[in-house]
Amino acid sequence: MAADSDPSLAWLRWASPLGWIEQLRPLTGTAPLAFVPIVALIVALVVASLRIAATRDVGSSVLAGRDRSEPHTFLLGGQAGLTVRLTRPVVLAWIAALVVTGLVFGLVAQAAGTAVRGAEGIEQAIERLGATTSGAAAYLGFVFVIAAGLVAIAVAGQITAARNEEATGHLDNLLVRPVARWRWLVVRLTVAIGLVVSASVLAGLAAWIGAVSQHADVGLSDLLGAGLNVVPPAVFILGVGGLAFGVWPRGAIGVIYGFVVWSFIVETIAAAFDSNHWLRDTSPFLHIAPVPAADPNWTAAFWLVALGLAAAAGGVAAFSHRDLGGA
Repeated sequence: MAADSDPSLAWLRWASPLGWIEQLRPLTGTAPLAFVPIVALIVALVVASLRIAATRDVGSSVLAGRDRSEPHTFLLGGQAGLTVRLTRPVVLAWIAALVVTGLVFGLVAQAAGTAVRGAEGIEQAIERLGATTSGAAAYLGFVFVIAAGLVAIAVAGQITAARNEEATGHLDNLLVRPVARWRWLVVRLTVAIGLVVSASVLAGLAAWIGAVSQHADVGLSDLLGAGLNVVPPAVFILGVGGLAFGVWPRGAIGVIYGFVVWSFIVETIAAAFDSNHWLRDTSPFLHIAPVPAADPNWTAAFWLVALGLAAAAGGVAAFSHRDLGGA
């Protein structure tokens, strides 16, 4: 995406296998030179795999592991710290991924905005999502609505982690101690909200940095607002997942991922066609405005957060009174 945003960055295509495929130009004239790195990478990986398989023992690793290591007790002083420590790798990975995504959005905003301005079909799709401006702001508003779905997937992963901790029996080790059930789930949900807010704000900041580097006329406050704008639907989906976890633990993962997928499908339909408003209302992504291409819908944001927190509270109450469920 960065390579396609500016002719001066076209060389970046040679640094990515996706760029190699693009360099083949199958629809505009074959460029066989791009086959060289593709074939070379395949051959190198196959040869390396065969050599490794021929020299290592079955079940062992080429990279030696350590039988013991120094104890690391940071964040192990309580249940809240343990939750942060258990979720830290995934949380940091999601934050990094969304920051990079925001940066790429910003880098291509100027070029994409120029391309969108003359494409009637794309302009209509953006207008259907609620955009009132054109150019780079319209493009960024559109892609940040898409980014709301990525944040929702990160939230779904937190519900999945909570369910897996229960299903594998690890949660029993905490709840046989003086750890209140409600407190454990509240901390898990709070960590998820922290992930949503941090990733969203940083993605907006990264998008602004990328946009400024390409001289796009979009302000920092606009893109920070665009980042925060994706928080309400994520909180709502988190609440639905928390409620499902409290009421129907074995079905919670299916419920939350099914809800996210359905919301994606409805969002796609709404962008492509003039769909029924009852169908649109089933997707929380379509209740937010495509900031910075439009002003934020504060009323919808309030209700999404309020309903999400209410659903989460119901899930905490249900979890406090049910038995633990195994896999």
